[in-house]
Amino acid sequence: MDRRIKRLLRLVGFLILFSTYMVSTFSYAKQTKLIKVGYFDYSGFIEKDADGSFTGYGVEYLKELSKYTSWEYEYVYGSWSECLERLKNGEIDLLCTAQYTKERDELYDYCEYSSGLEYAVLYASQQNDEIYYKDYEALNGKKVGMMENSFQNEQFHEFQKKHGLELQPIYFKTTFEMEEALKSGLVDVIVSGSLLASPEIKLIDKIGVKPFYFITDEGNTVLMKQLNAGMKELLLEIPDFNTVLYEKYYGSPVGILQGRTKAEAEFIEENKTLRVSYAKNCYPMEYQDSKTKQARGIFPDLVRKIAEYAGFELEFVVASSPSEALRMVGLGEVDLSTVFYGNVSGGKAYGICYSNIYTVDEIAVIARRDSNVEEREELTIAVPNGYTNYVMYLQENYPNWEIENYRDIDHCMEAVDLGKADITLVDALYLQTASNTSFRKSLVVVSGMEVEMPVSLAMQQNSEKELCTILNKAVLMINEQDLKEIRINNTTVNTSNFQLLKWLRQHLGLISVFIGFWAVITFIALQRKELYYRRLAMIDELTGVWNRTHFLKEAEEILNYNKNQEYYMISTDIDKFKYINDTFGYNMGDEVLKEEARQFAEIFGTRGIFARIIADEFVGLIECSESENEKDLMENLKTFESNMRNYAKHYFRIQIKIGIYKIEKRENNIRITECIDRANIAKKHIKGNLNQMISYFDEETAKRSALENEIEGKMEKALENGEFCVYYQPKYNLRTEKIEGAEALVRWIEPDKGMIGPNLFIPLFEKNGFIIRLDFYVYETVCKHLKQWIKEGKPLVPISLNVSRAHLGTPNFIPDLVALLKKYEIPVELIELELKESVFSENEEVVEKMVVLLKNIGFRITIDDFGSGYSSLNLLKQIPVDVLKIDKGLLDEIENSKKSKIIIEQVVNMAKKLNIYTVCEGVETQQEEEFLKEIQCNAAQGDLYSTPISVDEFETKISGQEF
Repeated sequence: MDRRIKRLLRLVGFLILFSTYMVSTFSYAKQTKLIKVGYFDYSGFIEKDADGSFTGYGVEYLKELSKYTSWEYEYVYGSWSECLERLKNGEIDLLCTAQYTKERDELYDYCEYSSGLEYAVLYASQQNDEIYYKDYEALNGKKVGMMENSFQNEQFHEFQKKHGLELQPIYFKTTFEMEEALKSGLVDVIVSGSLLASPEIKLIDKIGVKPFYFITDEGNTVLMKQLNAGMKELLLEIPDFNTVLYEKYYGSPVGILQGRTKAEAEFIEENKTLRVSYAKNCYPMEYQDSKTKQARGIFPDLVRKIAEYAGFELEFVVASSPSEALRMVGLGEVDLSTVFYGNVSGGKAYGICYSNIYTVDEIAVIARRDSNVEEREELTIAVPNGYTNYVMYLQENYPNWEIENYRDIDHCMEAVDLGKADITLVDALYLQTASNTSFRKSLVVVSGMEVEMPVSLAMQQNSEKELCTILNKAVLMINEQDLKEIRINNTTVNTSNFQLLKWLRQHLGLISVFIGFWAVITFIALQRKELYYRRLAMIDELTGVWNRTHFLKEAEEILNYNKNQEYYMISTDIDKFKYINDTFGYNMGDEVLKEEARQFAEIFGTRGIFARIIADEFVGLIECSESENEKDLMENLKTFESNMRNYAKHYFRIQIKIGIYKIEKRENNIRITECIDRANIAKKHIKGNLNQMISYFDEETAKRSALENEIEGKMEKALENGEFCVYYQPKYNLRTEKIEGAEALVRWIEPDKGMIGPNLFIPLFEKNGFIIRLDFYVYETVCKHLKQWIKEGKPLVPISLNVSRAHLGTPNFIPDLVALLKKYEIPVELIELELKESVFSENEEVVEKMVVLLKNIGFRITIDDFGSGYSSLNLLKQIPVDVLKIDKGLLDEIENSKKSKIIIEQVVNMAKKLNIYTVCEGVETQQEEEFLKEIQCNAAQGDLYSTPISVDEFETKISGQEF
């Protein structure tokens, strides 16, 4: 071919490629908006790599946000102060990690939704041998580095006052300068955010916590509107996005905020190596490698990770069985054992104590295919020999199960197959690794009956207390990434090494042909590129059905063009789908999703449109007509559910959950995302209910959901602005008829709406963890009131404080509470702590330990809501309580129920014999009071005497009686 023709063809090819690129770039640019984002030196948040690309928490957050806003970003560097100034002057559009302050609120606009949570903390260099965790004596007088214009400075000043410290402040413009000053010894400690955590520094103390937000310059309403809408969509689709991102870049906040005391540091130095026992035949959880004779498996690898975080080295010692591994601990032959399933009897039997839970062992229930074991309470269970602690855990938690021992897991499955046992329990990970060939066709995994066993480290009962605290802190540092990597490493089959160069030499001719063929098709492929990306943007890659973006667009058009038509919005998913992935692997999970898409297409493909939204969630928009009325819809949905059950029945039992929202004619202007949200709200009502599959949207639930979102959006600022008020409900002595104490209750008085009922915000705060901060706000307010009454010489009565279940997992609860009493000089006998009876049933051993500690300090302990449904006489025998507060529900029934009267009377008589004081709450009538006096109940509380009242009213009421 003539050279000129060749050159011409090359030029034409180049021009086609270039024009394709320019058209695609121009088309994309038209739809996007460039946002200038300020950033500063902050490890792991927004960082520029050597190649000029940006990475970090903030970058990934903004990238995810751009899916909803179509924004592109330009990052502009400066110090924190410079970024604030540039934002105010309009030189940048957006700034991340801004905590809320009243001063900033006057200059900038805040996004409605928080983009993360950050603790204000004190750090020292790891090389500093003078200052350790909470060592305030060593800290006093030291030089402290602080950032200019940081909200954390105000929190630090409060921290200084609280602990009576005097430190010399030195201010810096950038975190880089401050870190360098710490390394060089110019300052001893620095005040920083928890996101700065690194191996080179150590935690000295936590001084505060606040959420952070995106902010814009004041009055930038267009940008803020887009930001709020995008954040709402993002958090609706991925509710735990903030948490996942935090753990990815910084680890678990509970884990990284662990300090080491001087005593703990000295213990590690003196005990560098720990001996650890493990069972040799529990694949893949723990076992001995046949070639290397080393400890392998998920549990040993997790213990290695814990030891790494704690600063120990390990020497593993093999045991013949899990029971033998525990006996070695009790006999002092080793320091630790890898596995203890938390139960009181097991600890006593082996003479051991145990750490916090470091993982959960997910156990599948195996039964015969034709059995209905989920409908029975009394079952016979086959368990391998040598699993004594495992058996003790089952006996404590499943008392109706009769346990039979067999040689190993294969013999246990054989026993179930032959009808000698109803069920056996098999490690979920074992099912997807070792047992693929031995699992019997006549057996099935029973979905919904899975057992989750908490796994702890075992140590001798008389072990040094430092060992336990060090390990517990290290356990908290285990994060989801650690768990995921270790699970994958122990469940993935290794393949042999692939010799690339040798393969290339052997297949040189084939490679040449391939290169030539690739050159021919490249031009065609480039021409189809735009079409491919368009399809990719609309189709779910795994299932081949529409994705969320395509569905929203098409559904919007359908409603716009059919305003007089009614539709059903359907949302469906698989209850506990994560269990399928965890038990049978992600490949099986993917196959189930593909089948779900096929079944949805077969039943609804001609009646409407549908798509996969995320994970196992599918949605459909179905026309409501004569041919698709409500009865037909129900039948079709039941067919869909039945087909899915039949598909999976050879492996497990699927529970399909379906939420439906009916779009009325007048509602055709409603946003599609709102319709999906309402179908999802309906679906959430039936999560965990084995007997219900379909639920319609309920307007009352929607109102409650909207109210909860509104409450969460306001809670931080409400606490800042003092909208939470402490009310007191008096307790009356039934003999003297005088006030002998009071319960502190929190009320939220919102400036615009007035009082928000505690039944709305307390359960919500218990779920999101905000209750911990709110409780301590109440505790401190009560301490302030008591100090004022002591100072003024006013009458004093003990005040009861409610302790939420969230405090059980907080190691600093007792130290922080004691520090609060010391700060305000409040005698401990003036404080009574109330724990709901249900709290004791959830983790009895942890609560028992906490109650004993509190009792030793001098607090009076009350069991609240006694008789509300979880009562246990054994509880009163084991836990040293002072007061029983009888539940209002029992009292409500005494007019019509003789049994209720007998129960209350017997509870009061029993309490007397145990020297436990009795209080009855919810007293509303004279008849109820007379009954309580008759049975000699000690005290009463309720509307008959007084509703919860403000501090001023309480002062007046208590001052008006003689003592």
